[in-house]
Amino acid sequence: MSTRWTRRPEGSNWGEFGPDDQLGRLNLLTPEKVFQGIAEVKEGRPFVLSLPLDRPGKGPHPARHPPRLAATIRHGVPSYNFALSATDPDFYDIISDDIAVIHTQFST
Repeated sequence: MSTRWTRRPEGSNWGEFGPDDQLGRLNLLTPEKVFQGIAEVKEGRPFVLSLPLDRPGKGPHPARHPPRLAATIRHGVPSYNFALSATDPDFYDIISDDIAVIHTQFST
């Protein structure tokens, strides 16, 4: 397998774990390191490591945009409380469908 880079940047670990490696620096997360992390726990409370998805303004990376939420459009109208009987008389459900567009790395 050929490398995708010609010169390894200083401080990088590219190629450090072999040409077929898929984990990268996760290879350094040994069972011993996991136990060291567990030993640091003082309280059993969870906490969030990402920014809120509804954070005003732009995120820390200019190419990653905040999530966009919009209604699905059915037959030219937003699909909020949309009676499916409008498209087929055999259907009786009323639906509300949304579209969410999200950059999966926006908040991390």
